[in-house]
Amino acid sequence: MDIIAEILEADRLAEETLLRAENECRELRSGAESEKERLLASAENCRTELTKKADSAAEVKRSAAMEQIRADEERSLNKLEKSFSDNREQWAEEIFHRITSGRG
Repeated sequence: MDIIAEILEADRLAEETLLRAENECRELRSGAESEKERLLASAENCRTELTKKADSAAEVKRSAAMEQIRADEERSLNKLEKSFSDNREQWAEEIFHRITSGRG
């Protein structure tokens, strides 16, 4: 009878060990899943922040480029206005002379 009791006790202990192992496995899987979700959320936050920084840097470059284009445009317009102002009378006389002299 002692051997049967020992076998039953060993079986009971094995069953308890198996249950503890299964519980621990479930806890580890649950913890791993939680950690996975946390890491994914962290990665998404990093991606979002990097995208915002890249968008911000692109906006700064775009604004600087637009400002440069406006400044270049203004300089060109000022040159045209100055050229017209400086040569207006001469051009008017040339046009008048070509019309009245028949050259044209």
